[in-house]
Amino acid sequence: MNNEIVNIIAAAINTKKVLSIIYDGYGRIVEPHAIGTSTEGCILLRAFQSEGGSNHGGIPEWRLFDVSKIGRLDTTGCRFSAPRQG
Repeated sequence: MNNEIVNIIAAAINTKKVLSIIYDGYGRIVEPHAIGTSTEGCILLRAFQSEGGSNHGGIPEWRLFDVSKIGRLDTTGCRFSAPRQG
């Protein structure tokens, strides 16, 4: 696992910064809210996806991302103010 990615996500959560990621081949814009470890030992990101593509469900929507599958991660320069509904 890339600790740099985990550190960027943690900092974005703490400062409410919006992230741009590539996940499952889709560009996505997400508002990160929590990072933790699953019962299987995977590091997961809970985020609200506001834009981009997805294989499952509609957008916008809450999503759970396996951090090891994030292909690219950038901060957008935007911030979010509070958690979304749901």
